[in-house]
Amino acid sequence: MPAIDDTPDALLVLAYEAGAALPKALAASRGLSERELALDTQLLLLRQLYLAHLAEGHYAVAAQTAEQMVELGELPLVARADAARAYAAYGDFATAVRHQRLAARLAPASLRGIQYARLARMLRFAGDLRAVLPALRHAERWATSDRVLYRAEINLVRAEAGHEVALAAAYEALAADTGSSPLTYYVGAELALRLGEQSIAADLFREFVSCARALPLVERVSLLAESRRAESADAPLFAKPLR
Repeated sequence: MPAIDDTPDALLVLAYEAGAALPKALAASRGLSERELALDTQLLLLRQLYLAHLAEGHYAVAAQTAEQMVELGELPLVARADAARAYAAYGDFATAVRHQRLAARLAPASLRGIQYARLARMLRFAGDLRAVLPALRHAERWATSDRVLYRAEINLVRAEAGHEVALAAAYEALAADTGSSPLTYYVGAELALRLGEQSIAADLFREFVSCARALPLVERVSLLAESRRAESADAPLFAKPLR
C-alpha cells in the first residue's frame, strides 16, 4: 500500500481541493503543525483555514487566523482584506476599518477603487460618517468599473449629511447602470427609501439578498453587513436570514 503524502505542500493541495469546511480545516491544521514551513506555504495553509472558518460562520476565529496571516508579512493586501472582512462579519467595524484602510493603501491601481469602496462601506457601518465621503471619492477616482455605483453612494452619503442632492436623478442613473454588482440593488434601495418609495426599496433589498446568497463564499461574507441591513429593513420579506 502506498504511503500517504502528508507533506505541507500535499496537505495544502488537499485543503484547497476540499469541498467542505471540516476536511479543509483538518488538512490545513495538519499542515500548519509542521515545525518548519516556508512562509508562503504557511500563509496559504492559514488562508485555507480562514476560509473554513468563514464557511462555518466562525467569524471571530477567522479574524484571529487572518491576524496570523498579517503577522507573516506575506501578501499583505490579501491578509489585510481578509482580516477586515472577518472583523466586519462579526460586527467589529472599528478593527475592520483599520485593516481595510491599509488594504486600500496597499492595493495596486487596478484594485484600489474596489478596496476604497469597501473601506467607505465599513466606515459607514462604523459610524465614522465624516470619513465615508473621502473614501468614496478615492473609490470613484480609481474605479475601473462600478463608477456609477460609487457616484450613487456619494450622493446618498451627501444626502444623509444634509446636503441638497438630486436623489431622483441619482436613482435613475443607477437604475440605468448595466453593472453586475449586487450592491446596485442595495444602494438603489437606500436611495428609494430616502425618496419615500418603500415598496420599491423592499423589492430592491429582496433582490440584493437573493443575489448575495448566490455569491461565492468570500464575496458573500464581504456583503454580510449589507445583507443584515437589507433583511432588517423589512424583516417579514426574508424567511431565511444570513448568518
